[in-house]
Amino acid sequence: MIAGEFQLLGQRIRSRDCVQVLDGGREQDLRRLCEGLAQGSAQMGGKAGEVTYMDACPSPSQGSCQGVFGGAFAGYYYERSAEDLASLPASCAHGGGRWVAN
Repeated sequence: MIAGEFQLLGQRIRSRDCVQVLDGGREQDLRRLCEGLAQGSAQMGGKAGEVTYMDACPSPSQGSCQGVFGGAFAGYYYERSAEDLASLPASCAHGGGRWVAN
């Protein structure tokens, strides 16, 4: 789970996102991905996101992107605004994933 806040196009975005390994994915790749995503918040003008490792992403989520980051991961989204959530399906498709609304 990665929790943080950052600025994007003048808007403050609060996020709590979770990435989970799918079949064929490796835990070491998950850790590297999570650390990189957490640092992305700092690069966008916020603080680095806080990473918490757990057995599985909690349910329910607002939606998920299945098969993203080379097909080995699923991303789950929590605490996103309606406006921010609306942009995620296109972002998911751009990353090679399949959006699943909850």
